[in-house]
Amino acid sequence: MANRQQGTQDQQRTQGQRTQDMQGQGMQGQQDQTRFDSSYWQQQYRNEPYYNQQRSFSDYEPAYRVGSENRSRYAGLRFEDVEGDLRGEFEASRGDSRLGWDEARDATRAAWDREDRMQTRGRDRQGEDR
Repeated sequence: MANRQQGTQDQQRTQGQRTQDMQGQGMQGQQDQTRFDSSYWQQQYRNEPYYNQQRSFSDYEPAYRVGSENRSRYAGLRFEDVEGDLRGEFEASRGDSRLGWDEARDATRAAWDREDRMQTRGRDRQGEDR
């Protein structure tokens, strides 16, 4: 019982932090349930098959952010179904990234797929608690 209460309290704190993060990022009420994990991608990006040694993390970061943050927004849809929207999101938010969509697509897809895996693990863990 104490473990469930602690889990619920942790969950509430996490949800509260997400709300603060969204407000701080100007998400304007979007119901985005993901939190972009920059540190994971900063450590991982050089190991990805699409990695180009002439590119830095700051080039890839906007693509990772778009894939990660938009996965829950398009829940139930395939990447291919919303690729045009994701491309527009990337192009609008890419900043100083030297990537065009052709290069950014695979990074966006990698982040999208990672969010799928994370959400699946989360659902599996919730089932374990019951």
